[in-house]
Amino acid sequence: MKPSEVIQLAKNHDVKFVDLKFIDLPGIWQHTTLPVHRLNEELFEEGQAFDGSSVRGWQPINASDMAMMPDPATAKVDPFPQYKTLSITCDIKDPITGQPYGRDPRYVARKAENHLKSTGIADTAFFGPEAEFFILDSVRFDNAAHGAFYEIAVPSLEPAAAHRLIRAATLVGQHERDAFGSVAGSV
Repeated sequence: MKPSEVIQLAKNHDVKFVDLKFIDLPGIWQHTTLPVHRLNEELFEEGQAFDGSSVRGWQPINASDMAMMPDPATAKVDPFPQYKTLSITCDIKDPITGQPYGRDPRYVARKAENHLKSTGIADTAFFGPEAEFFILDSVRFDNAAHGAFYEIAVPSLEPAAAHRLIRAATLVGQHERDAFGSVAGSV
């Protein structure tokens, strides 16, 4: 998708906000939300400035200027917020030199894939998060001087609930075949 197509996507879906996001090295999403009128070609060319010293383990305060560069190929309308929001994943660059930031996990992944190709080890590499969650009826625990316990009540998932979960996963781009990779056993 080109930047002009992302802008049109936002118009077509009456988007109100744009959520620019990236992942830090520990795997935590970092993001900033902009009003949709800030979504223009310039945003894709110059990026959104941010303070890299506020991201754990990234930059010292004296070298904290960084830029989030939106990747138009990642633009998706997020179906969950109250107001229509366009979600875009960003690459991180130095705003002065324009060079990719060495601790940006997307950049690290690209370098790893290029290494695999250049050495002939592989043609393709697949990287991605493992979204994991548990549905529980209740959780009880206690930790006292005379003992400790935990009790977890796990419900049996009705087919209708499973269908709703799969539908929600596909709305955010998860393929149905990957929606439930494994099922944890009851405790």
